[in-house]
Amino acid sequence: MPAELAIYKDKHFQARSETQYFLHYMVGPGTAADITISRLIANINNCYIFVELMLQLSEKYGQDPSLPKIDNHRLKAVGEEFHNLASQICDWLVDEVFLDLQILVNELLTREWLTNAHAVDTICVTLEDYCQDFVHLRDDFYEALMKKIQARLGREYLKALFSRTQLISTSGLSSPGEDIADKDRRVPSPGEDIADKDRRVPSPGEDISDEYLKVRTKLVSTSKLSSQDEDLARKYLKAPFSRKISFKSYDERFPAAEKISQEAEQLQQLFTQLIPQHQDDSPFEALPMLAEVIKLKDTSMMSLELSGLSSRYPDIRTDQLVSLLMIREDLGRSGSRQMVIDCLGEDHDTRAKSTKTVFSSL
Repeated sequence: MPAELAIYKDKHFQARSETQYFLHYMVGPGTAADITISRLIANINNCYIFVELMLQLSEKYGQDPSLPKIDNHRLKAVGEEFHNLASQICDWLVDEVFLDLQILVNELLTREWLTNAHAVDTICVTLEDYCQDFVHLRDDFYEALMKKIQARLGREYLKALFSRTQLISTSGLSSPGEDIADKDRRVPSPGEDIADKDRRVPSPGEDISDEYLKVRTKLVSTSKLSSQDEDLARKYLKAPFSRKISFKSYDERFPAAEKISQEAEQLQQLFTQLIPQHQDDSPFEALPMLAEVIKLKDTSMMSLELSGLSSRYPDIRTDQLVSLLMIREDLGRSGSRQMVIDCLGEDHDTRAKSTKTVFSSL
């Protein structure tokens, strides 16, 4: 069964419009859009039933001497196989969700993001809509799925802060939010256009807004795209929001930092609502602390902010902190690196870390 499901999944991701009932195959009847989700959910719930059955058989045959003996280790192994399969299907559900979210994620920390609140608002609405189907999952797998979505969304937001350049992957699921910065390339000045020459950039004067908005609306509102739509999406979505933001003044970065903190609270509240029982180690808790580094006016106090970050997140790396500081207009690469080293020491990255947080996964 795992092989057949994997083949079905691969076929769906190659042409989403052709497998209309994908997610249903992988909880019950619904609308055409809902049916896709429920198929996957049905398979997860079926796996859960088999896991429970293996446990019941183990208890029944292990406690009643009048019944034939049974290999409990084998029952346990079978149960683990079904549990692992359910977990894998949950990963496919996460991929399905982020096929719709990735366009919005790539708008984060861009010039467009500064003046428009729709990215995170639409992310929240989209996740709430998906959860109308996900609530049909058994409780354990629902919680696991939502935590995976939360962790991935948190990573994507942090990547938007730490990456020099962002690009939507043309292969769909290969590496959403991939950092394509060339480390050997000259570091651009704050505000400088660092267009990737290997990427198709609109010609001067070319108007892509209408086509972009048309495709974006389709991607956000429905999973049913024709192959022509998908090609058009790859063509036009590479350029509009692929530049990481850099600030030219304090007056520009202060409201941006405030916006980051507000969105962190918005996302935290969303997942508290969607996963009410467990909200430990949310990745969004780090964002307000990072925002403080961005909006701090007096750099002489920066060591306190960096020390606080390192204390709360001991696995945050030197290069991540340097990238964060370089968003500011008043610190270059050498100054940012020296500030981090002076505060945390040259051996910060090589010291043994007591805990691993979201920063280890970036």
